[in-house]
Amino acid sequence: MGQSVKMLNYSNDDWNRLMQSLQVLAEEEGVKLCEQTVICNSRKALLLSEASKSLGAEVFYPLHEQLFSDYFIKGKNIGDEAVLRDIARQHKIPEQFIDEALNVPHANGPADSVPAALLPYLQYAGAIKATSVPSFIIGDTLLSGVVTREKLLQTASLSDNKESS
Repeated sequence: MGQSVKMLNYSNDDWNRLMQSLQVLAEEEGVKLCEQTVICNSRKALLLSEASKSLGAEVFYPLHEQLFSDYFIKGKNIGDEAVLRDIARQHKIPEQFIDEALNVPHANGPADSVPAALLPYLQYAGAIKATSVPSFIIGDTLLSGVVTREKLLQTASLSDNKESS
């Protein structure tokens, strides 16, 4: 379901730096984040999101936005299946579809197993040596973790200059 951020393998300084970086990005976007006290197991949220792609952009993007909002802004535990079901129902996703998305093999673990729908993403992350999420590839540059809009634009500009040469 989730665990206290105190149980993570971060020093207080590392955690504070991570949260400050996230706060800077949120402020750039005009978003007020809640304090992150619990880190959720997002496997089922990812499975629900991935499955919802087949329902079209008009379902996927609002669902994706609400998952983000409910976790980062409202502080909901999106690792809790009841929370996910409630979110999915708000987007009028059929109950049978929700059941299928949340009950695929390995949806509940173990931690070293990966549901088939998510395996290509994990393999790709390993291939590009992504160390955190989000990760961005711009040209031949990999940016991992929370980065500012300025850093994204700067990297894109450098990439464009390389391609134009």
